[in-house]
Amino acid sequence: MKKRLFYLMLASISYSLTTCQQTKTEFGVAEKYLPTPELLRNGIVNKYYTHEKRKNSYTPITNVEYRAYFAGEYPNELRHNYYNPAMEITTAKTFKFEDDSMLLYDEQRFFIGDTVAAVIQKNVVRDWQNNTAQLEKTVERSWGSQRWETQQQSSRDTLIEGKTAKIFEGTTLYSQVNQGSQYQNQSKIKEIYVQDIGLYSLEFRDSLRQIKMELVAQIPYEIFRKQQKHRRKRVAYIDPKKVMDKSGEFELCKTNNYIYDYYNGQEEAYHYRGGKKEMWSVIKEHLNEEKLGNESGYLTFRFVVNCKGKAGHYVTEQADLDFQKKQFSDETVAHLFKITRQLTAWNPTKINGDYVDAYFYLTFKLQNGEIIDLLP
Repeated sequence: MKKRLFYLMLASISYSLTTCQQTKTEFGVAEKYLPTPELLRNGIVNKYYTHEKRKNSYTPITNVEYRAYFAGEYPNELRHNYYNPAMEITTAKTFKFEDDSMLLYDEQRFFIGDTVAAVIQKNVVRDWQNNTAQLEKTVERSWGSQRWETQQQSSRDTLIEGKTAKIFEGTTLYSQVNQGSQYQNQSKIKEIYVQDIGLYSLEFRDSLRQIKMELVAQIPYEIFRKQQKHRRKRVAYIDPKKVMDKSGEFELCKTNNYIYDYYNGQEEAYHYRGGKKEMWSVIKEHLNEEKLGNESGYLTFRFVVNCKGKAGHYVTEQADLDFQKKQFSDETVAHLFKITRQLTAWNPTKINGDYVDAYFYLTFKLQNGEIIDLLP
C-alpha cells in the first residue's frame, strides 16, 4: 500500500506541473526536434518498445517504457519524466536550453519510499549545433554510488518517414561502487530525434548486451493518467462485448480475477514459440499483399492470451506514421486480423509461478502497402 500511495503522489505532483505551463517555448534549434508547443502545454507521452538482446541469448527480451514531455515554468525549460512498464514514475528531469545546447538542470530518481537527486558535475546533454556536449553525474545510494560520464561524438541530419531528423552518437562510461567493490562499463549510444515528435529511437551497445528502443505511440498525458490507475476497467481494458471475435468460444481462466500485461511476467519469457522468426513465417504463408492496398501506418491488434496460451478478445488501435489516429480500410483490417488469428503458438504469462491471463499487443507497421516491421 505504501508503494502504491507513493507512486500516486508522484503522479499527482507531475500532473500539477502541467497546470502552469508556458505556451511559448524557446528551445533554439532543438525546438524542431521536440513535440510541438501545443503538445507540450498539456503534456505528451511517448510509448516505446525496448528490445534487449544479451550476449548469450538468441531471442530479444521485449519491454515497455514511457517518457513524458511537458513545457516547463519558463520558456526555455523542458520537463521530462520516465515511467516503467507499470506506468510508475522512475525519473524526473528538468532541462534548460541555452545557445542551442540542452542542459540538465535537475534530476530526481524515485525508488520505493525514497527520492534521490543526482549530483551534476557537467550538464550539457546535447549540443544541437556542434559536438561539445559532456554530461557527468553521480547518484548516491545507501549501498554505494553510480556515476555516468557521457560524451557526444557526432551529430548529423537525416530524414525519417519524410520528416527532418537528427542523429546523435556518443559514448557513456558507467561506474558503480558497491560496498567497496568497483565496476565499470563502456557503451556506445545512438539517439534519433524526429521533427515534432522528440526521441524516436535509441540504440545502446556494450560488451554484454544490445538494446534498441523504438517509438510505437504518442499518448496525451490526460489519457496516460487514466491508464496509470490500473484498475480492471482502465483504458487498457478490453470490453468482451466489443471484441472482433464474437463467437464466445474464448474463455478467461480468471485465476485471480485480473488480467495482467504480458511484460509483468518472468523476464526471460518468449511470448511466441519460435520467436519473431516463426511469426513472420506464418504471416508470409497467409499474406495477400493486394489486400493491403497502399496503406501506411500502425495497425495494432490488442488481445488476451489466457493461462492456457489461447488468444482471444481482439480489438484494434490504428494510427498513421506520425502516430495520429487514422482508419485503415476494412479489407486491410479484416485480412490482417485473419492472419493474426493464425498465430496460435503463444506462451502464457507467468506471475509468481502461476500462469495467468494477460493482455498482448501485435503491431503491423505498413508503408505504401507493405509490412515493413512487426512489433514488439
